[in-house]
Amino acid sequence: MTTNSLALFSLTGRTAVVAGASRGIGAAIAAGLAGAGATVFSCGRSPEPLEPSEGTTYRPCDVTDEARFEAVCREAAGTRRRIDAFVFAAGVTFPSVSGHQSADTFARTISVNLTSAYQTAMIAAKWMHESSSIVFVTSINSTLGFPGNPAYVAAKGGLRQLMKALALDFGSRGIRVNALAPGYIRTSMT
Repeated sequence: MTTNSLALFSLTGRTAVVAGASRGIGAAIAAGLAGAGATVFSCGRSPEPLEPSEGTTYRPCDVTDEARFEAVCREAAGTRRRIDAFVFAAGVTFPSVSGHQSADTFARTISVNLTSAYQTAMIAAKWMHESSSIVFVTSINSTLGFPGNPAYVAAKGGLRQLMKALALDFGSRGIRVNALAPGYIRTSMT
C-alpha cells in the first residue's frame, strides 16, 4: 500500500487565521498553510503585506485592536462559521544597548507580544471546535534570556506560560494549544 505523504498533511477544507503575517515568520507560516490547502486569512499592522504570501487573503489589522481582529475572524469563519487554526506570530522588539527600557517601551512590548496574544486567542476561539489548534510563536528567549531587551524576554516567557494555561483551559473543548520557540531566523525584524 502506497500512501501519498502530502495527503497526510493536507489542510484542504480547513480555515486558518495568522496574525503577524505581513512579513517574516508569520508570512512564511501563512504561505505554508495555504500551500497545504488551507483557506488562510492573514493580518498584520502594515496596510499591505511586506512579504506577500501566495494563496492568502490579507487584512490590515493591529493585533491590539480587538474589534478589528474580531472582524477578521468573522470574515475567516465565513459561512462555515468555524476557524480550524489560529497562529499568533505578531511581535515587536525595542532592544536597548544599556538594557534599560522605559516603562512605556516595556508596556508596549508586553501589550503587543503577550496581552494581544491572549486577547486574539480568546476571540479566535469563539469560532473554534474540537480538533482546532492555536499556535503561539514564542522565541528561544522564552526559556533563555538575552541582554538588552528585558521586555521582549519577559513577554516571550509569559507567552510560553500562557500557552500552557490555555492548553489546560481549552483541552476540555478539544482545542490544542502549542508554541513554537524558534532561534534566530534571518528576517527583517532580526
